[in-house]
Amino acid sequence: MKQDSADSEPLGSPTSQDLVVELVGSGHDVLLVGCADGAVARGLAAAGCRVTGLDIDESVASEAVESLDRLVVLDLDGGGIHDALSPATFDVLVLAGTLGRLVDPAGVLRDAARLLREHGRVVASVPNVAHGSVRLALLQGRWGADEQLHGFTDRSLLDLLESVGLAADALRSTVADPLEGPVAVDDAIVLPRVIEWVRHQPTALDRDYVVAARRAGEAGPRPAVEPAASYASVRRHDRYSEQMEQDQKARYDLLTMRDHIIGLEASVAAAQAREADARSRLRAANKRLREQAEEKVVAGDAASDSERGGVRSALRRRGTRNV
Repeated sequence: MKQDSADSEPLGSPTSQDLVVELVGSGHDVLLVGCADGAVARGLAAAGCRVTGLDIDESVASEAVESLDRLVVLDLDGGGIHDALSPATFDVLVLAGTLGRLVDPAGVLRDAARLLREHGRVVASVPNVAHGSVRLALLQGRWGADEQLHGFTDRSLLDLLESVGLAADALRSTVADPLEGPVAVDDAIVLPRVIEWVRHQPTALDRDYVVAARRAGEAGPRPAVEPAASYASVRRHDRYSEQMEQDQKARYDLLTMRDHIIGLEASVAAAQAREADARSRLRAANKRLREQAEEKVVAGDAASDSERGGVRSALRRRGTRNV
């Protein structure tokens, strides 16, 4: 189920439209590529920007018209942007939720960036294709991003910008729990531990990415994602997290029991080894005692034989004298 970009945002948390307007700033000449529901156009106009809207059809941009200084009707996938607009005309190029719907997003970016003035910027927003709701929907055999021809993660979004000579200097994200994201999830058929595991994966709570970029050479290293609200504030604690905690406790108890059993087995093995060693030493001692006893018996027998021999000799000598 596809939801509007503002749906499922935490209460009071900035939407992707809010972040776009914030990154654009005030008082600029802006080219808005894709007018959608008019929220971005209204926000930019309220910030004192002069907004030129570009969309495939007047009816598509009807909700934004009142906030536009000018509307240009053009199918970007068919080219011709330079015939409709003059180079170096704008301070900021805005593509709010548009890149994923274009057949050739790199080509459109490259062409549209030529309309920027010397220090112009590009501000774009895309849904995160790795959001937890998308991951869980895929486990159920469903693809939720039906309107998107291209899916973007934070890295692939930055890759796209760099491929056309742009470098990001700010990367923001809106945040939402996987069960409150843009793709509906039937949580009744997903294991609780899977839901909770997804909740704790990197980027799984990033709902949309909003990036600001300049021509390469004007920005530094890739920026880290800055969430609009803390991940902890949107990560739900519900029956799935409670079940996960119970599973973790049960696993901990099993591991503790296993370690205890291993310890007992080691103690038994050590005792058996000591017993075997004691038996071995006892057998050796008994053997030595037997050998010593046998030696004494042999020595005693030899002494007895010697005494008997002496007696016989004495008797023979006495008998000889009597004769």
